[in-house]
Amino acid sequence: MVAFAQKRYTKEEYLDFEMKSKIRHEFVNGKIVPMPYTTKSHGRIAQNLSRLIGNCLHGTHLEVFQENRMLHVPSCENFYYPDLIIVPIKVETFTHKQKMEADLYPVALVEVASASTEDYDKEEKWRCYQQIKSLQQYILVSQASTFVQVYTRQKENVTKWVYTSYQTPDDKVPVMNCEIPVQGIYDRVIFLKPEHKSNI
Repeated sequence: MVAFAQKRYTKEEYLDFEMKSKIRHEFVNGKIVPMPYTTKSHGRIAQNLSRLIGNCLHGTHLEVFQENRMLHVPSCENFYYPDLIIVPIKVETFTHKQKMEADLYPVALVEVASASTEDYDKEEKWRCYQQIKSLQQYILVSQASTFVQVYTRQKENVTKWVYTSYQTPDDKVPVMNCEIPVQGIYDRVIFLKPEHKSNI
């Protein structure tokens, strides 16, 4: 993930650019960052999660979107495309020129991490995500091995997050009020050889 040169853009410049672009870009610290190439494993994991979580949330006040739903974090002034985003069905959104819409109040975010994006997902992106007051869970799913990491915000202390990991097929990952089996998350996934990390 390499940002466009070193030029700094305004939020409005980014949104106007993104509205016309044929591919997706995130907006991070004033830089326009192209979305990285995704593997079949990445796609299968995201699809499995979307199906499992979506089935569980059916009939509730929450819904899940996969990959193409934009998220805006006003406190960071950044825009992202999480791999999965869970939001209330009826909630205010950010709009740009009545043509683009971004969620503001997710309750859970999921990123499917690769070796090239894991540090970015766990550090810079996570620092920004923690500033979302509505966020209750942040979930990182490895595509290199059976490994799911969950950060859960504590109700008693909203600045505190509890970390839990799940690594065996029989484990069940708590996602909101759902229990998602690790085996189901990795259904049909073929693990690839380790890749070299690259800088953002």
